[in-house]
Amino acid sequence: MPLFRYKLEKYSASGLLLSSVDRHWNGLVAEVRSHSEGVIAKNNRQPTTELVLDTRGDSGAVVTRKAYDVIEQTPTKRGMAWICPKGIQEDLVLLSAGMPGLLHVHLEPGHFSPEALGDGFDGSEYSTMRFERGFEDDLIASIGHAILLELQNSTPSGKLLVESLACSVAARLIQRFTSAAPARLLSLEQVPNPGIKRLRQVMDYIEDNIESTISLNDLAAVACLSRFHFARSFKSATGKTPQRYVNERRMERARYLLRHSTYSVAEVAMILSFSSQATFSRAFRQHTEQTPNEFARQSRSRRHNIP
Repeated sequence: MPLFRYKLEKYSASGLLLSSVDRHWNGLVAEVRSHSEGVIAKNNRQPTTELVLDTRGDSGAVVTRKAYDVIEQTPTKRGMAWICPKGIQEDLVLLSAGMPGLLHVHLEPGHFSPEALGDGFDGSEYSTMRFERGFEDDLIASIGHAILLELQNSTPSGKLLVESLACSVAARLIQRFTSAAPARLLSLEQVPNPGIKRLRQVMDYIEDNIESTISLNDLAAVACLSRFHFARSFKSATGKTPQRYVNERRMERARYLLRHSTYSVAEVAMILSFSSQATFSRAFRQHTEQTPNEFARQSRSRRHNIP
């Protein structure tokens, strides 16, 4: 089963306690896993929507997740849930402490189709599901508990029950984590054609404010998108995360100032809103493999030697 192979690559087989793979549930796989402290997942794009539920809440862990430059941290407790929508590249999942007995439910796209959810859905809702911090939802917690019980003790009608519950989970996720006007939002975020004007506005904003502190929230506001959808769209269009692009443009500005002005390194660091000269020097060296002083000395020497 391709989905099962993917999950083994994502989490490794060592922490797997229970699995529904041999139950042949249609369109979903449920597992119970125990995870050790540290990095538990670093993977490629998600082929399904994954729901993770802490059914115990006794670990005291803080869960850190990163996707497309968006970082979220959640202190966990019983009933806390996380989602990673289909197609999202979850770059990092980090636990501050071990977490035993997490329920993982992988839902295939069919559960989010108009056929599964009814005529009120056109299918585009699924594409706008957001990457969010950990959340609490009594309905999802109850459904997750019912799936867990069936996973622990199979019943004759369990397959039908679980597949019905999966549709309920899908509907709840659509209700909580998608846009109210999904088709319109999706059209705005397609790259490159409908988004090119917004991308130009964002890049103009970066150039106009390169000497100030620029946050992901600032750029998302210019694009009129959520932080996550902006970060994903920007990387799709440019091949770079917003943070990397801003850092590169800031370093180009630093090179220009060091080459063509009489500003000192400390003054350039202050102009470009670095917290200290040491922080600026470290970033500059990572970008150019030279210290700012070395670069300025060589550049200004060449400039003075031009006849």
